[in-house]
Amino acid sequence: GVVVASVSAKMRSLPVSEPLLGLLAGIVLGPQVIGVLSIPTMAAGQPMLHEASRILLAISVMAVALRYP
Repeated sequence: GVVVASVSAKMRSLPVSEPLLGLLAGIVLGPQVIGVLSIPTMAAGQPMLHEASRILLAISVMAVALRYP
């Protein structure tokens, strides 16, 4: 709990938003840089997980599109 609070306080003082930090973390942890997260192997053999992630992505994009006219 204390570690999360200290990291959160430092993140709020940065001049970038949380989604941008999440995107950068995803790029760094993804298969092109470090390779910790490999999406094809995570969803292999689980079509429900794949379809659920596609639906959630579509809903997220639609929510952002409806927020900004």
